[in-house]
Amino acid sequence: MSKIFRVHHGSFGHVSALELTTELVTHAHSSANVSFWLSGAPAHVLVNGTLVGHDAKKAAIIDRFVPHCVKVDSSSGAAQSLSFYLDPDWLSRRLPLHPPRSFTHLDIAISAPLREELWMLRDMLLDDMSDEVELDCALAAFLKHALIASREAATADAKRDHSARDFRIRKALALMRNNMARNLDMETVARESGLSRPHFFSLFRDELGLTPSIFWNSLRLEEAMLQMSRSQASLTSVASRLGFDAQCNFTRFFRQHTGVAPSEYRQALTHRADAATYGTEACMPDVLLAPMPKLPPRLPEGACRNKNY
Repeated sequence: MSKIFRVHHGSFGHVSALELTTELVTHAHSSANVSFWLSGAPAHVLVNGTLVGHDAKKAAIIDRFVPHCVKVDSSSGAAQSLSFYLDPDWLSRRLPLHPPRSFTHLDIAISAPLREELWMLRDMLLDDMSDEVELDCALAAFLKHALIASREAATADAKRDHSARDFRIRKALALMRNNMARNLDMETVARESGLSRPHFFSLFRDELGLTPSIFWNSLRLEEAMLQMSRSQASLTSVASRLGFDAQCNFTRFFRQHTGVAPSEYRQALTHRADAATYGTEACMPDVLLAPMPKLPPRLPEGACRNKNY
């Protein structure tokens, strides 16, 4: 069974320490996602059927709203990884010369020193005695170092503009964002946008490069994560606010997209401390209510684990 060990929110966005044993359905994020494989079973990231580097030598970086899925060779155990979700404002400040929306599906080469730094960060992240400010600074510095290598790797396809030009699609996007509590179906969105269902799906894909359903699911998933990190509302309440008629449906949806149940995700969250303590850029997480899981041992390169991380 997949397991999440820690979710840390910082000035750069947030990062998850995850052990994955199941496939993640095709999904997208509203921020660039950088995933570093650590050890264990092979984990394959696929974008439009194309395999993206995700191993000891390469990390996968996928731009905002680019559909992708993750497959794990479960017969080899679990895949251990660190997955970063980059705040667009932080990215523009840290890499001001980086073209906007220049990531689509690229491989970032991982040098031996960078990989050693990655393991150090993983240990800091999972150690409940780590200083939060030091951790946030170390994570941000590592990301900047890793992302500089991707500047020259951008392709023409990577420069696609993920903004809608057609006013009907802009209306559909606003409808989705403003109706998170409704269990919207895409036929209703198409009709209220003034389009037939086939025309709506075709135009949406042409404009944004993904289907309306994937976009809608990405909004609901990230809103769920936001609500869980900012309040102690019950999961039933969170599910209801996002238009799910039953918590079990919400749990199934969350697990399909992240590999873990929402209750496990919430337990892995840390509490946000007062941002003023850490300066204007910091966005530090809350202190974890539940005890940290036991720190998993580091596995040798290429080793697999059938038990928990």
